[in-house]
Amino acid sequence: MQVIRQYAVPQNGQLIISVPPAFEGQQVEVQLLLAQDVVKPKAKKQPKKGKKTTGLGKLVGSLSHLTPEQNEKIDRELESIRNEWERPIY
Repeated sequence: MQVIRQYAVPQNGQLIISVPPAFEGQQVEVQLLLAQDVVKPKAKKQPKKGKKTTGLGKLVGSLSHLTPEQNEKIDRELESIRNEWERPIY
């Protein structure tokens, strides 16, 4: 299934949709949804040549939905796990 998503503003009650040549003569499904708070995707930044990136930047803010209590609990659990690394291994 091929899906094309476009955002458009109707003018005088009409909307013109351009389709790719592969869709020509085919039956298509059209759904109209009222878009609210549309956020356009940001263009990806290309890493500089020679600079190694870890890709961890995508994780920044990923836990911002948690409450302070939940954050504290996670921090305690992580600290406990880290403390296990410091024990002597026989």
